[in-house]
Amino acid sequence: MPARLSKVIQKAKQSERRLIVLPDQGAPLRLTPASLGLQSRDKSWNAYLDGFLRANGEYLDALKIELAFTAGIDTVDLSLKANGIVGAVPLRAPDTHKTIGGIIVEPRFGWGSIGSIFANLGWSSAPDILGYPLVPGSAQEVPPWIIGGPVVSYLERLLRHSLPAFREVEEVLSTPRGAIQWSTYASKQLPSGQHHLLPCKYSDLTPDVQLRRYIRWTLERVMSDLGDAVHSDGAARSLYERINVLLGRLSSVRPLLPERSHLESMQRKMHSLNKVEQLGFTAIKWVLDERGLAGNNDLDGLSWRIVMHELFEDWVEQLVRKWAKEFGGKVTCGRKYDSQSHIRWDRNGIGSLSSLVPDVVVETADDTFIFDAKYKGFLEETDDMRWRDSQEIFREEHRHDLHQVLAYASMYQTPRVTVGLVYPTSINNWNQLAASGRDVSMGTLDGPGRQIRLAIIAVAIEGGASSLLLRQWARL
Repeated sequence: MPARLSKVIQKAKQSERRLIVLPDQGAPLRLTPASLGLQSRDKSWNAYLDGFLRANGEYLDALKIELAFTAGIDTVDLSLKANGIVGAVPLRAPDTHKTIGGIIVEPRFGWGSIGSIFANLGWSSAPDILGYPLVPGSAQEVPPWIIGGPVVSYLERLLRHSLPAFREVEEVLSTPRGAIQWSTYASKQLPSGQHHLLPCKYSDLTPDVQLRRYIRWTLERVMSDLGDAVHSDGAARSLYERINVLLGRLSSVRPLLPERSHLESMQRKMHSLNKVEQLGFTAIKWVLDERGLAGNNDLDGLSWRIVMHELFEDWVEQLVRKWAKEFGGKVTCGRKYDSQSHIRWDRNGIGSLSSLVPDVVVETADDTFIFDAKYKGFLEETDDMRWRDSQEIFREEHRHDLHQVLAYASMYQTPRVTVGLVYPTSINNWNQLAASGRDVSMGTLDGPGRQIRLAIIAVAIEGGASSLLLRQWARL
């Protein structure tokens, strides 16, 4: 295809796509039928609202996008608000249900901040890929590591199954080995006059060379698609370095462009793989189809999401583990349910809570530290209004948070208990809070027979700031 024609087609695609971009936990965005290309005499959602909800309800729910309706005398207005899940999903027309664009929710602290956390966590909390249709126009609106990160993680798991193991090998040999395939010999060798060659099937301790070649091709393609982002994006650079390490393990094989039919046959034979490991084959197909990676010619990207409160909890857990390592504290966490305490009711089926699960707990002989991560904008709001004016917000919006961590405190019997509410903030805001000693704010509460120490802890959404954050935790 001539380059000029290709550019014309690409511009046409861009003009047709309809992308709705929402800020995570930001102000609601008013959506009009006209913004979706719907032209009618009635400018409100009267005629289209039911169709819009039927066509897009599942996608909106996947990103927990809140719908707000404003009813006038004879009109209905619609607004969308994102609530803590970042991602991209398709957008369908309310009349035809055809995909006409997409909805993208951007992180409130910026792509670079959450990318640095992914890199710091070793991509163990990579974005979730959703099984929805492609999102038109999204591939060039998000960083390349959004899809590249999961691809590399899945391939890393799949690579473990290409290591030497006893495998069924089919090979034509001049001397017999294992079982001779007589039917194949009769149908292929004899008619071709190759009587001395025997098709054999046997087990041998070998690596899966072809799978390793496919994986190498895919990794090199992802590395290439990271492109110039490696120089300006820390997360892309971290992913690039991780790919380099994996390619070092594959230095003995040459890359091979996967054949889809052979890839699917190979996947069927490896039926013992679990669901996550099977995703390695899916990832190879994504790259083969050029879906959603930076630098490709197609503007369509995969559907995906990042549940921000889960990512924030993972980040807080890693920080707490580093901090506890300095004094030998025992760490348990809600993610693994080893910090869970069951509630024993005198009657079953009461319909209330069955257990309490703190996010992260650190225990020593005399101290218990309980950390509860809250992905809320409390510290960002108090910065705007100044700390002295935040008492009303604290009393009204965070009373439930305090009651929750105080309930956790009753589960532990050490002489001293410290409970901490951990809130996210930007690195710039954290620097301002730390400069005045407000990144960790302490209080005390007299309990039965002991004092309970309270802490409000600011944590920057910035992977490279871990040493600075932990230095300030000495006050705990």
